[in-house]
Amino acid sequence: MAYTFPIPTTYPLDFPTTIKPSRVGYGQRNEVGVVPSAFSHASQAHDWLGRKWEIGLTFRPPKRDADGSAFEAFFGRMQGRSKTCLWGPDSAFTPKGTAAGTPLVQYRNNLLVHADDIEEAEWTQTGTGSVTSNRSDPAGGTTGQSPDDTDTDAGEANWKQTIAIDADSESYSASLYLLEGDAAAPTLRLALQGGGDQFLATTLTWATETASGAGVLEDVGGGFFRLSISGTNNGGNTSATWQLFPAGITGTEIGNLRLYLPTLVRAANPENGVTSGAVAVAALAPSAGDTVFFSDGWTPGDQVLNKGDFFQLGTESTARLYQITRDITADAFGNARLEFWPGLRDVPADNAAIITSDPRGVFRIMDDPVQFDWLQAQLNGFAVNLGEVF
Repeated sequence: MAYTFPIPTTYPLDFPTTIKPSRVGYGQRNEVGVVPSAFSHASQAHDWLGRKWEIGLTFRPPKRDADGSAFEAFFGRMQGRSKTCLWGPDSAFTPKGTAAGTPLVQYRNNLLVHADDIEEAEWTQTGTGSVTSNRSDPAGGTTGQSPDDTDTDAGEANWKQTIAIDADSESYSASLYLLEGDAAAPTLRLALQGGGDQFLATTLTWATETASGAGVLEDVGGGFFRLSISGTNNGGNTSATWQLFPAGITGTEIGNLRLYLPTLVRAANPENGVTSGAVAVAALAPSAGDTVFFSDGWTPGDQVLNKGDFFQLGTESTARLYQITRDITADAFGNARLEFWPGLRDVPADNAAIITSDPRGVFRIMDDPVQFDWLQAQLNGFAVNLGEVF
């Protein structure tokens, strides 16, 4: 007589959807220690960096039928707090942004140049000026710098770098993060040269927070703005030069600003970076705990995610649920910088999928037992609390 072995249950289970909850309460738990003074009532806070989702679900009384029985069976298979399940917000939390495209985590392998220090040998300073380092940056660090144009001659002080590029027909984009200084109108210029020279420039006007010409200005919070300028190679140019003029490209103006993360990227062929001298192609991977990373594959120019929208990284036992904390708009090449809560549980792989449709995370039941009461063939309403697992 043949013996049939039972198929083992694979976890995490899918949370049942046969009955919709009448109430969804979700909490963002942050482990922060606060010590108050017993005398002055002043306090000190220490962020222990612990973050997790806590979910409370309430269900109206279902009938004792297949739908109600599916929940009984589910809780039985969960074995109290022992096992895990996949849960995510329902259709009421469909992204308010377009979520259009095929978004992927981007390690920025299309980076041609990245610099935290414009005083490196690869950069050339023209005119009279100086650089102050260890200034604050948008990530809360001190990698920012303040180039200061002190040149009152007609030739304005500037910092520039030139790298070799392919004689292709691809688009290139130069960008940097800026914080207002005492220079009224800094200018960023991108020159593609070597075969039908092309010169593009954009000027930021701080008074109106606008950028001229082909430039794009994005408010990234904390007083910082991202200024970028893009151009398509005509097929013959073999070098790219980008220049920053803190106080403008002409005239005798002086002044400074604060900058962070100047970058030059090739919009296409992201795996084919180039090197120039000591500047190597950088694969800027995010780190565990980060609340920001770069992405690509979005529909260019769309507001792809709104604050409050959810997304998922990973699948099955590595599925992680995140919530966007600021409106996200893709640039002209479909790239976007995502900001979210909680911090990354794991470091996602380069080109990992960003899931915006039915995003879920791994949870376990926090209450044991889950109590059911049957009244005349009808199950009383019940509640279940879930805690995130990672």
